[in-house]
Amino acid sequence: MLISPEKFKRWRRYFCPVCGHVEWLAIDQELPQNYSCPLCGVNRNSMLAIDDPRLAKHSIEFEELSPGFWRTKKKPLFPADYNHFSYILAHPDGLILYDAPPLITSAAIEKVLKLGIPRLLVVSHQDFVGFASDWAELLNIPILMGDKEIPLPGNQIEPTEIIKEDRKLALDLEIIFAPGHSPGSLALYWDNQNGSKILCAGDILTVWHHKNSQIQLAIFQDPPVGKAIKELLLRPTSLLATCTGILKDPSERLKELTKEPIQDKCAKPWRGDKGGIWFEGN
Repeated sequence: MLISPEKFKRWRRYFCPVCGHVEWLAIDQELPQNYSCPLCGVNRNSMLAIDDPRLAKHSIEFEELSPGFWRTKKKPLFPADYNHFSYILAHPDGLILYDAPPLITSAAIEKVLKLGIPRLLVVSHQDFVGFASDWAELLNIPILMGDKEIPLPGNQIEPTEIIKEDRKLALDLEIIFAPGHSPGSLALYWDNQNGSKILCAGDILTVWHHKNSQIQLAIFQDPPVGKAIKELLLRPTSLLATCTGILKDPSERLKELTKEPIQDKCAKPWRGDKGGIWFEGN
């Protein structure tokens, strides 16, 4: 069952099942006849009202990728060009949500609360804000978002704090300010007690799975590449988690992305860019 906090019931909201965008309207408004989703471009007929019975066919799945580290995804998945994942770090100091799961249901909330005590929600970048406000409200946690991030038109979010530089959340956990894909993209780096070195990179990097079983790993932006991203690529990493997918033991391939000319390692695969590095998938 899809649920919403009381404070948001004064809004009429629509969910895009193609990309996950959430459009907020005043309660007495309807989507304009000429409406198109600001992220994927579908028309108003593809949008689902928040109380549409068809939305009950969509749910959230949880997958533990490493001890204490979970991936969430919508079932059924979004179409390939817009599919994206969010992550949960079960840190000893409290749960960190790295991007909000793309729906909010009573079953999903129950699952999250079983994983630990929620601490905060970090928004990786401005594109997939989705249900971040709902998750933060219902879990009673703050929202951290990067500087100069402007969510897509129609979405609503009020960050609790704006991040402008790297910050330690714990001795083993760090927020990394790495603008490039968007003006204030944020990464998380967890060098945890289980020996895993987990890098949550949002859309700073893309792990793009092609139909020919090849994987395209790329810096997900147009060049030039800034210093923060170059330094991010050199961190020892045992698990790379991005909006588009994961990659195990990626350190050598991440280092390869730093080789000159680094501008050839930038690519936006959804528009057909061939940059980055390519290899056979597992």
